[in-house]
Amino acid sequence: MAENPDDTLAKLQQQYEAAAARLRAESRELAERAQLLGVAVYYDPEDDWFILSIGQPSTAATIEVNDVLNLRYDPATWQIRAIEIPSVHAFMDAYPAEGEYIQTLMQLASVAPGTHVPVSPGKLGEVARGLPQLVSA
Repeated sequence: MAENPDDTLAKLQQQYEAAAARLRAESRELAERAQLLGVAVYYDPEDDWFILSIGQPSTAATIEVNDVLNLRYDPATWQIRAIEIPSVHAFMDAYPAEGEYIQTLMQLASVAPGTHVPVSPGKLGEVARGLPQLVSA
């Protein structure tokens, strides 16, 4: 007998919530990893798309936290590899408290729009400190 669609949807929602909780739990040392591995920022003003990458690019899975925030993570370790904001303006509308931090990141990326810009060692600590709050948005 086929499973009830509502039951299937409820199971998928539970799996999603468990995955999101695990991802957040595994991100406890996100700021430290960012400082150790380095960070690059990308902003495309035409698409209003922002990406913050931690360490070297690698294969990653993506979880859509909500309509304005995606987390890319290593499926083997559950460590966050990148934070994607598909619409910066929509993100800042939804999370105004993070607006100043996002503006700082966009300024760093504006050096070369549409490319991944490494964050300088002098700015890395400031950028890394804001990551946990961004992930919990």
